[in-house]
Amino acid sequence: MERSNHNPHSFWLKEFKYTKNNEHVSKHSLPNTAFIVYSIKVERGVGGIKVSLPSTLPLNEDGTYSLYFGQHFSPQRNLTLFSKFYFDYDLSINKSGMYRSHDKLDEHRTQIFKTEGDSVREFAKRLEVNTSMSDVITTPLEDFYDLYFGYNRVRNYKPTFNTMDTYEAVSSDIVAQMGDDCFNWIKIVDGYYEELKPEDLESSTIVLDYKINIDFKKVTKWIEDNFSRTGEELFMLLGSDKLEFNLMFYPPSSMGLQFTDVPEILSPIGILKSKVVDKVIFEVKKSLVNNSQKVFEIIFINKENNAIIYQDSSLASPERFLIEDRKMKARLETLTPENAVFEDLGHFDYPTNNFTVTYELATELIKFLADNLNYTIVVRTTDLTSERR
Repeated sequence: MERSNHNPHSFWLKEFKYTKNNEHVSKHSLPNTAFIVYSIKVERGVGGIKVSLPSTLPLNEDGTYSLYFGQHFSPQRNLTLFSKFYFDYDLSINKSGMYRSHDKLDEHRTQIFKTEGDSVREFAKRLEVNTSMSDVITTPLEDFYDLYFGYNRVRNYKPTFNTMDTYEAVSSDIVAQMGDDCFNWIKIVDGYYEELKPEDLESSTIVLDYKINIDFKKVTKWIEDNFSRTGEELFMLLGSDKLEFNLMFYPPSSMGLQFTDVPEILSPIGILKSKVVDKVIFEVKKSLVNNSQKVFEIIFINKENNAIIYQDSSLASPERFLIEDRKMKARLETLTPENAVFEDLGHFDYPTNNFTVTYELATELIKFLADNLNYTIVVRTTDLTSERR
């Protein structure tokens, strides 16, 4: 069975509309996504192997090759709402012109060669070929590309539809093709923006694209360093003296936070010092990650000196938070944050649409607030899939 790169906690498009004409790659589909394949020819050479790239490959000034994934509208209007990016690739070794990564009838039989370190012997085992092959482990294929997130602002345009409810349809829609220089490109390092400048933080309708700048010199050197001695075994194993090393680039995916981290307080409203407040009800907007793990913070502030009277959170007191929408009603369970920022934190399934949260005040706090203070209430939501946790 074909695999997909996507972290189960991230949002991703099932298919980027790859609209740029590109004779150097091919596009393939999985049941749940599409991906792009770039083929590198590897043939028998004098005393070893010969690695070749298309002579017409358009290169950037720094010698890299830019591969784009397709321009699309973003329902999110601010770049800070993209909290984490994922990108992945595989390598499939095949006879020339006969790309295939997995056997449709046998999911264990695969042409995938593991780029983090593999051997021809293990590769042969996955092809279910029982023969003596080299067990030398290859070095990892690393640092041969840079990932960029690109955006272009669309002025004076506001969608008339609910972009959150139609994210897939909106984002997959083909837009007028714009040149590379129309976009502001931000490098993604270890899944995060390398740097956001002040002009990147404005809110507006935006068109997005992703690109990777590939250093094929590094890829070629990796192939030559690792297969010059074992290439003959690969030729024999696959029954051809002309092979293709197919790099399979999966669509980038991202963590998407809700439009705002400041929920709307529904109750109480107005001047609070004359009211007895026993609960606070607020609305949380839909997130792009169905199972994102949220922490709700509630702060009671003295209006006269801005001092914090009392604060609580769903981590400290989950039993005081009641989650409710049209389909469900449940109290929060205890969440235990882990060190890894983007792991599944806890096991509470939040509603996928807007929902309300009711915070129930302790009896002592109700009496204290009613008797003593002129105060205001601040509610914040932090998504634990965010680096801001």
